[in-house]
Amino acid sequence: MYGPWEQIRDNGTKFISINPQKTASDSYLNADWVKIVPNTDVALFLGMASHVLDQGLQDDAYMAKYTVGADKWIAYVKGEGDDKTAKTPEWAAAITGIDAAKIRELAELLAKSKTEIAGAWSLQRAHHGEMTHWAIINFAALTGKIGKPGQGVGFSWHYGNGGMPLNGDASGGCPGGCTSGSCTSGGCDPCATRCRGTDHPSGPAHRLGPRDAVGTRPVAAG
Repeated sequence: MYGPWEQIRDNGTKFISINPQKTASDSYLNADWVKIVPNTDVALFLGMASHVLDQGLQDDAYMAKYTVGADKWIAYVKGEGDDKTAKTPEWAAAITGIDAAKIRELAELLAKSKTEIAGAWSLQRAHHGEMTHWAIINFAALTGKIGKPGQGVGFSWHYGNGGMPLNGDASGGCPGGCTSGSCTSGGCDPCATRCRGTDHPSGPAHRLGPRDAVGTRPVAAG
């Protein structure tokens, strides 16, 4: 991770990692690890939304100004939709493996604090994976977090190191989430190869796969 994350951590920012496994980044950031059953993030955010509504922690003025159709989604969360199932923390606990009390705790913490939610790309790489991103956006809108200083939602902040250059080059040529440094070991990933070509167009190219028509740069597959 890039150096400024250490400063963010030491300035008192609390990190929570909702992940099936504990990662090196969790340890680096002293994150609270919340273990979740894979592919159950939608249930978690619905359960948290239910508790936010029960406690009156939603931002009604924000939703009225910036959202459309919130009433339909809220009715679904409350069990007033077609399935007639309230998405309570207990309902979510049975799906996610996270205790209902912990779901309530998370809901209140995220609703009452300046909160930034970083959703992993991997969440979408599953059947109906886009629903996880929808659930995260809906929860953030429900609590009025989007578009405010120090708050919001992002789906590449941690991969792109929060917009910080990963390759030591502040030119900005390397897309968020990529690092040309990944090519220094035996293997070489497509994203890193593209970064190296962007940041150093006259430098040597690493062979990755089929060459393009000119034969000077590898085609980034995947």
